[in-house]
Amino acid sequence: MDCQSLKSFLVVTFFSVFNALTLDAVGIRRYPVDLFENDYCGLNPSVYSGKCKRVTKCINLLVEKKDIEVCSFGESYLGEDTLICCSREDFYKSRKHNKDGVLDYDNCLLRYKHLRVKETVDLNKFVINGVEVEPFEFSHIAAIGWLKWSDFSVAWNCGGNLITESFVMSAAHCMMVDGRKPNVVRLGDIDLKSNLDDLFVQQFGIHSIIKHPEYSAFTNQNDIALIRLRGNVIPTMHVVPACLNSGKVPTEYFEGAGYGQDENGLQTNKLLKVQLKLVEMNTCQKSYELQLSEATQICAESYREDIEFPQDLCYGDSGSALQYMNTDIVEGEMFYKTPTLVAITSFGIGCGFGIPAVYVNVSNYIHWIESIISP
Repeated sequence: MDCQSLKSFLVVTFFSVFNALTLDAVGIRRYPVDLFENDYCGLNPSVYSGKCKRVTKCINLLVEKKDIEVCSFGESYLGEDTLICCSREDFYKSRKHNKDGVLDYDNCLLRYKHLRVKETVDLNKFVINGVEVEPFEFSHIAAIGWLKWSDFSVAWNCGGNLITESFVMSAAHCMMVDGRKPNVVRLGDIDLKSNLDDLFVQQFGIHSIIKHPEYSAFTNQNDIALIRLRGNVIPTMHVVPACLNSGKVPTEYFEGAGYGQDENGLQTNKLLKVQLKLVEMNTCQKSYELQLSEATQICAESYREDIEFPQDLCYGDSGSALQYMNTDIVEGEMFYKTPTLVAITSFGIGCGFGIPAVYVNVSNYIHWIESIISP
């Protein structure tokens, strides 16, 4: 029996056990209140022995026939969204049975744990009206360029996000500018015009570009693409893949970063960041004639009230990301400022005028991304 078949068999077995036993039966216990995914759990309040995980990610409990502590049943009741208390030991043993994708959030944290910043970065040091980023703060941000063979200059027209050692995620509409495809990707550079910060820069040619098969330039739907690099990056604190959000949008406040225009309408050579907040789709739709999709798109705008001009992502920022900096504990270690990508910058009306911009919701495309990077 292969891994996937074993996983399906064990999940079916789990639900059969639930249907055969009442909740107060020996071996199955329920928390008095619902807990959420990744909440700490443990029926002994003085010892939080694990985290709430989907049953499909903790099937080792079934393999070893251990007692099951239910965090919550989810929307479908006894479905695959049932959350159970999973110890660190059971979670890692379960990964031997599961065939988790390389984009799995916990796997992402563990793969690069030695490169994650383990100290806080000042969030108040604050791309329109943006503020310069600090070293290591956005180590996944890529500049996507068009090399001019006549004078070997590069026009950095779009942004992207490193998600594995060999793939950058960006917007599909960025994959053709003035009839030309991009041909170079630059990582680890805060100032594109300065040589002073180039010691840790990594630059690659582009092997191939994969646009989403249902991308429409007319409706701007499915505006997402993957760039395969000619070679693999060497992960460092200056160049390291980000993690991807794979569930519901977990927060309404985000950061954005890119090499777009400044408040004077000039292309900036420096990587800048802005603070943005989620906007309800009904409110956002009033600004656009095109029909927006709540399933695949989200909207965001500036929320800084202490500045004279609204902050925004702008031309040149297309393909960069909305993200939140997550704090998590893995294998007993605290990870501060782990960049988690929520959405890709797609389009907007003007820059910094208080009109929400539209972004591609990454979680809706996880399976498609997985099919490309790990076929």
